[in-house]
Amino acid sequence: MTATITQDRKYGDGLYLFRDRQSGELHEIELTFGELMDLGCLQIIERDGRELKRDQAEEDRCNGVTKAPRVVTRSESGWPKACFALGCGANEVPEHRAHLERHGISADFTANGDIVLNDRGHRRRVLQAYGMVDKDGGYGDTYNRATE
Repeated sequence: MTATITQDRKYGDGLYLFRDRQSGELHEIELTFGELMDLGCLQIIERDGRELKRDQAEEDRCNGVTKAPRVVTRSESGWPKACFALGCGANEVPEHRAHLERHGISADFTANGDIVLNDRGHRRRVLQAYGMVDKDGGYGDTYNRATE
């Protein structure tokens, strides 16, 4: 399952690169978007007794993606905000946009895949669509401690 890295392969959309955390060897793994989301934020899986972590930087490099500077104009309130942590690889934007649309959420992304959050309510809805919460959220940001 070692990856043969060629420029004609496109990663994302079901085919992802994972790096063996011990040996550094790359592996190509096919996953659905749902399976990828089930891995959580760290995106670590175990295969054949080895711990593999997704390598989005290598996927972007193989896909020829260059990181563009963030271009988001903010109002005095600080919104909108480009969020790296909730973003995705630039090649995965259509898949993430479709996921959010299935939850009734419209979202923009920067050229490098950072999601643009319009306000606190938009941020909360995006977090809910991904099954996440902000434990450090401010007043009015819902967080159900019963789920701990």
